[in-house]
Amino acid sequence: MKRLLSVATLLLFGINLIHAQSFSPDRPGIGNGSYITPKSMLGVELGAQYSTNDFSDQIDIGQLVLRYGLAEKLELRALLNSYTSVTFDGQAGSNSGFQDMSIGAKYNLI
Repeated sequence: MKRLLSVATLLLFGINLIHAQSFSPDRPGIGNGSYITPKSMLGVELGAQYSTNDFSDQIDIGQLVLRYGLAEKLELRALLNSYTSVTFDGQAGSNSGFQDMSIGAKYNLI
């Protein structure tokens, strides 16, 4: 029984690892990975971020990234605006509003 369970677990995780190599999300707003969206595939990523330091607290909601694979090593990207609110500690006031939208491309050189 243990052997069957071990084989089933390895197969399950092995399939996920193979699929993970073909597409990897970029975690909107935090960083960009090196993977490219496979050709003719649309990736939709949505995120939220909270950060704080000694001077301010910031929250970003609705970070939306659309990724489309144009070729094996090329993807088009659209970053739709998210709502940001920054509260300053020790100072009266805060800033809030929508961030700018952007479009771009990512090419895998190596």
